[in-house]
Order: sequence, then C-alpha cells, then structure tokens
Amino acid sequence: MMKKRAVTDKANISEELSECRKNIEKIDREIVSLLEDRMNNSIQIGRIKMKNDANVYDAEREKRVLENVKSAVINSEYENYITEIISFIIQKSRDIQESLYE
Repeated sequence: MMKKRAVTDKANISEELSECRKNIEKIDREIVSLLEDRMNNSIQIGRIKMKNDANVYDAEREKRVLENVKSAVINSEYENYITEIISFIIQKSRDIQESLYE
C-alpha cells in the first residue's frame, strides 16, 4: 500500500510542477515582451541623449526608478530580489544606450 501512495504522490507532484512551470513560461513570455518595449524606449532615450550631448548615466534618475520600483513591490519579502533584477535591467539599458555612441 505504501508504494502505491508514493507513486500517486509523485504523479500529483509532477502535475503540480508541470502546472507551475506552465505558468512561469507564460509569465516569462510576458516579461520578454515588456523588456523589448523597455529596450525600445531605452534606445529612443539614448538617441535623444546623443542628439543633445547628454550623459547616458544619470544617477539621480536611476535612484528615482529604483525608489519607484520599491514602492510598487507588494510583498516586501521580494523587494531586494526585485530591486536587484531592475538594477540589472537598468545596467543593460545603459549598455544599449552606450552602444549607440560606438
């Protein structure tokens, strides 16, 4: 009897994992679309900065962006993780803007 239950439990776990992974894949596709929109806007901003001989790096702007992100986080347990992810995205946005100067 114990073996049958273990097999059933494994099947249930597998189904649960599969459902969660499908949800994550859907979310990932949404994130990719949003990131592409963000990068397109970063390129536009970079072109405006280049045209106006402005610096790519704006510490005050980045600080405001991160503060805005922190205020949007609902679950405070995720705040540091999300802030780190957004910091990385900001760095990549800066990289793409700097590539326009090359």
